[in-house]
Amino acid sequence: MKTQRQIFTLYAVLLFSQSAFANDPSPGMSGVTAAANSAMTAQSNPAGMSRIEDSDLVVQLMALTTENEDTTAIPDLGLAREDDDSNLYGGPLFYYVRPLSERVHLGLSVAVPAGFGDDYGSESPSRYFVDEWSLTYISLVPAISYEINDQWSIGASVPINYARYELDNAVLNPGAADGAMELEADGVAVSFSLGLLYQHDAQTRFGLAYRSAVDMELEGDPEFSDLTAATEARLTASGAIDAEVEIGSKLPPMISAGAYREFANGWTWAVDVMRIQWSEFKLTEFAFLDGARFEREPDYDDTWAASTGVSFPLNDRWTLGAGGAYTDSPVDKATRTLGFRIDKTWVAGVGVNYDRGGGRSIAVNLNYIGMGKGKIESDPVPVLGTLEAEYDKHWGLLIDVQFRWGPES
Repeated sequence: MKTQRQIFTLYAVLLFSQSAFANDPSPGMSGVTAAANSAMTAQSNPAGMSRIEDSDLVVQLMALTTENEDTTAIPDLGLAREDDDSNLYGGPLFYYVRPLSERVHLGLSVAVPAGFGDDYGSESPSRYFVDEWSLTYISLVPAISYEINDQWSIGASVPINYARYELDNAVLNPGAADGAMELEADGVAVSFSLGLLYQHDAQTRFGLAYRSAVDMELEGDPEFSDLTAATEARLTASGAIDAEVEIGSKLPPMISAGAYREFANGWTWAVDVMRIQWSEFKLTEFAFLDGARFEREPDYDDTWAASTGVSFPLNDRWTLGAGGAYTDSPVDKATRTLGFRIDKTWVAGVGVNYDRGGGRSIAVNLNYIGMGKGKIESDPVPVLGTLEAEYDKHWGLLIDVQFRWGPES
């Protein structure tokens, strides 16, 4: 049995999880673009900060547990393996907004805009492609909004993004035990976001937000161990031993549109649609096969994602909610790779919010995440041949807890 880790879920899921509710629960990762009820809007749609009447702080704690079971095979080498595992991950996020004047608001967030990774294990047939890898982004996000009039607000943010990439691969030593390669690379890049919010009336609003691509080169030096003399000689001759590796990394740009409605009976409804330009996504994948460096940058297709959610009050303190989200896959089984085994994703969730009074509240959301089969039927690659893989079980539970210290209502 291996320890296989889905380190983070899909890009779109993380974006939806940083939703803009907080007065209400936000299960199903709903309310991203137009809810604008708390400081979380500084991350999801900065124009929504114009709705915040006084200083507002939200601390979000997220914990993800995953269950994975899959089969991986390299038929040309006679390798096949079935594995399963369960894991737990977590971390905090922070959002803060305060008015600078009647029309201008400032915000600051510490967010995780994206994170990907897997640990297939040193005994998996995939170890020559990838044994373990992770790519994690952390962003410091200053933001500003301007209220044009009672209906229209605009906003912008300039995320400062730090990314760290880690990769462990097995190196094939023909006729001997495997060698190993470890790589750590990092980089920094600045991106931008723009937002627009329209309040039709006191109960209805519409939002539009754009997030630019995050494009950076991550640099690092690979370290090799346990190589045979013959393999080391081939790697030295190819320049791999002393080479500095540049990993191309580009998170795709996206645009989202949403609507939010409050009803006279206290119910709320939110819907969001997102277009993710995965065709601009880039993540260099490479391995060292038969003493030579094998490198590729797979192609991806643009996708759509959507979420919706409702909430309803039980009394003056307690509010319940339910919602869901879906994003289709940017790749099919013929072009999917182990390095980035993304698939369609769907989310269903329930949540509860408790109003403690004085602008303080606690919201708890529980979301089930189905992450697809991640099926792979690859074209042949040098030395190894074709790769076949499929998840028989691939899902997670995301617990999202939001503590808010906001304006008194």
